Amino acid sequence: MFMNRLKVFHPFLFALFPVFFLYANNKDLVHPSYAFWPLAIILLLSIAIFLLIEHFLRNIQKAAVLSSAFFITFFSFGHYLKLPYLIFEEIPFENLDYYGLLVFWIILLSAITYLVTSSKRSFEKMTAYLNTFSVILIIMPISTIAWYEISAKNIDELIKNENSLTEIKNTNNRPDIYYIVLDGYGRNDVLQKYYSFNNSPFTKALEDRGFFVAGKGTTNYPQTYLSVASSLNYTYLDEISQIMGVDSGDRGPLREMIKESRVYKTLKGVGYKFVAFPYTWTGTYDNLHADIFMQNKINTTEFTDILVQSTPLQIFSNKDLFLEGYRNKFYFAFDHLPDIARIEAPTFIYIHLLIPHPPFVFDKGGAIEKMESNLAGNDGNHYFEHCPGTDKYRKAYVNQMKFTSENSLKTIDLILAGSSTPPIIILQADHGPGSMLDWENPDKTNMHERMSILNAYYLPDNGEKMLYDSITPVNTFRVVFNTLFDAGLELLEDRNYFATWIRPYEFIDVTNELNSQQ
Repeated sequence: MFMNRLKVFHPFLFALFPVFFLYANNKDLVHPSYAFWPLAIILLLSIAIFLLIEHFLRNIQKAAVLSSAFFITFFSFGHYLKLPYLIFEEIPFENLDYYGLLVFWIILLSAITYLVTSSKRSFEKMTAYLNTFSVILIIMPISTIAWYEISAKNIDELIKNENSLTEIKNTNNRPDIYYIVLDGYGRNDVLQKYYSFNNSPFTKALEDRGFFVAGKGTTNYPQTYLSVASSLNYTYLDEISQIMGVDSGDRGPLREMIKESRVYKTLKGVGYKFVAFPYTWTGTYDNLHADIFMQNKINTTEFTDILVQSTPLQIFSNKDLFLEGYRNKFYFAFDHLPDIARIEAPTFIYIHLLIPHPPFVFDKGGAIEKMESNLAGNDGNHYFEHCPGTDKYRKAYVNQMKFTSENSLKTIDLILAGSSTPPIIILQADHGPGSMLDWENPDKTNMHERMSILNAYYLPDNGEKMLYDSITPVNTFRVVFNTLFDAGLELLEDRNYFATWIRPYEFIDVTNELNSQQ
């Protein structure tokens, strides 16, 4: 019996294929560890389901066919979301797309079960066919992953070797440094002009607390990976663009630049401890270097969330199950950022919060909004493919921004109150909002909206004297290190570059266009 089971392995490969496929298609965005637990859990569940079906059927080959049918249809659930809507579109009741599809899935699986269990034929040929097909199927993503890892190794080593430390001349002053990135938080004039919202009370509240707010702040790049890789290495990305080539869409080197940043190496060299939080966006979360990890009870990854969205489990995530977990990560961050002040060693925290950026999950008071799409961080025309309506976007954005602002102020007050030595706090957006963003057409993109950002600094000991209204993130840590350590870093010219999503390394200089709109 055991040897017969070894000959039937296609259910397990079909069950594991979606994880390998998802990872292969996001191999440059996520760390391999994100796929480990989904693979382990799905493998164990697939074995349990197969053994359970076999127990009732007393036929290994039939049990395997039914198991494969279950896994194939289970992980295909989300991809056929539109089918029941086309059938039942005249019936107006909420969540018809999810529940209609669930009924369709159950009927389909029941029909397959009846056909298999009632059949008197041998399933040996079908077993051989499914075994062969499952092997071919799973080899494709695995070979893609393997080739990518081999090709990326040399570039990763180049980044590690060339990303040198900054020379530090004075280490007497080592305050805690908070680098808080609020994803997509726009500048006041943009919010007033395009969103009909006056955000000056928030920036005035920051100034009253001693912050310098850059009134003409812009980002250097319109995408998170580009922007954060540039700011954490306080350099432009021309060199990595030359290495990768303008036709490349591989963001893996940018992820490596974030993980192995000059900020990390420089501060680590002068005794700083690194603090990490659970992710709110997989792309910029990597705690491999963290000395202290602020663990949340709910700590799934966006990789897992997207995988779940392809299954019937998305019915629960469309309600409150996964949405609540997603929301709690923001509350956890706001609640526990002030705890860092109690750590005796000098600390550096880089935390990236995917708000007020879509998905819009908070109203202005922090109550849960119904999830309008899956948890992926789509924006611009990618967002509108699933959730049309510019006015709806702007209204939801403003509500989520109000929630973000209120909680940011509360957190800042607690950090300042709990710090024995005045800390450095950088509250900065990686880019602006995207209600007029077309990822593949710069001519249809409003650069003023996308490139204008909130950029605020709390620099004690007269550090604000080195700041200026048009400072961009590439100069953030040049100013910080010059202020703290007399690093003598030359400030770079503040320039702005647009890049399409498909060709992130083909930089389009939009500096003059932005300057004309200031």
